[in-house]
Amino acid sequence: MSKRWRIGVLTLLLVVIAQLFAPTAAFAQPRALSSPEELNAMVEKSIVQITIGWAGYVLYSTAEGYVWSDEVQYYGSCSGFLVTPTGHIVTAGHCVQPDRARAHVIAAFLDQQVAEGLLTAADAQALLPDALVNWKVEGPTDGAPMTRVIQVVQPGAVDGAVLEDPVAAQLVDFRPSAEGDVALLKVEVTDAVPLPIADDDPKSGTALTAVGFPASVDGVVDGTLVRASFKTGTASSAQVSPEGVPQIEVNADLSGGMSGGPTVDAEGNVLGVNSFKISGEEQAFNFITDTTDLRDWLRAKGLQLAPPRSAPQTEPTATVGALPGPSAGDGDRWLPGWAPIVIAVGAFIGVATITGFALIRPKRQRSEQARAAAAPAGPHWPGHPGTGAWAPAHAATTGQSWPPAGDRHPAGGRTHCTTCGAVLGPDVRFCGSCGTPAR
Repeated sequence: MSKRWRIGVLTLLLVVIAQLFAPTAAFAQPRALSSPEELNAMVEKSIVQITIGWAGYVLYSTAEGYVWSDEVQYYGSCSGFLVTPTGHIVTAGHCVQPDRARAHVIAAFLDQQVAEGLLTAADAQALLPDALVNWKVEGPTDGAPMTRVIQVVQPGAVDGAVLEDPVAAQLVDFRPSAEGDVALLKVEVTDAVPLPIADDDPKSGTALTAVGFPASVDGVVDGTLVRASFKTGTASSAQVSPEGVPQIEVNADLSGGMSGGPTVDAEGNVLGVNSFKISGEEQAFNFITDTTDLRDWLRAKGLQLAPPRSAPQTEPTATVGALPGPSAGDGDRWLPGWAPIVIAVGAFIGVATITGFALIRPKRQRSEQARAAAAPAGPHWPGHPGTGAWAPAHAATTGQSWPPAGDRHPAGGRTHCTTCGAVLGPDVRFCGSCGTPAR
């Protein structure tokens, strides 16, 4: 093996080892799903129910002027989904948007006034438009924002749930409804099941499923046993909002409380975040966030996302000599978990062997060259031990017979070995090339 080949092989092995332990190997190769039931069970492990609590004080109008109210509380519910094993959760931006919460707090204050008999329902309805424009809502100190508390939980009956008890979530960042309607939360877990984001926007007619916790369902079932709802449909069209934000129209049913949940394709890849529906429409004209926009926004946060799942592949026709490939029964890895370790050990041994060969070979070559210089040189005939049945290079290149004529009795008393043809010096008893007694 030449020096160039040894360096090339050594470099290749080092690259293989580096790839085995690269950070991009954090997620196993996902396995294709085999049925809608398996899809729902897989997705449900990643769905979370979100409660957002707001508390503020309303500066409202009275006959004596503007007066600060007592603390007013409002609780909203949304859905969300995990996108990393370490607890990053995606939901809709409007779920945590302060200006939208302000409107809810004002409405809650007017409802309190009606409940206490200070206003009629008609009076409250008439006051609402002016209140939304002119009334202030602040936190416990002058100029402070409202207090916001976010809690997330998963249904305890879900196999694989990691958030069976409500925990506080930190708001990492969000984009309001007019700018993309997405928010990123963070909770402290280490073994959550993340949902992958699809590579491309869905084409019109693509089958999909919207997932979340409808508030209407939550109101008629045992809240401790509630499960996520799955609403199937297709992608209707790709649209752009008046603010220039791409959106995807779907005909899967969406309901209040499902905001922030995922809409997924048949393989469980997220196509977008459940965003809004058209008020007053009896048909399902609903919207989710754009797939590409969502993926790029999350990657810009430095998140390492799970790789998208692929559709099940048709088994290829058996071919003679073909190696078996991975199957659906092989689990979520194409190779067993111990395979990278074995490959790494083998690669290390290969590197060590080639490195040693590269160091020893030159010494061995120098030793052979020294022996050749010390021993009388001579041609090798076909059949010589270790040479095989080949003609000497001289004969192949010149067309001459071997050894050349006129070299049978060279000057100086030298002769040739009758067995291998090596040139022998005077008084030599044994051939240095083949060990045959000299004649």
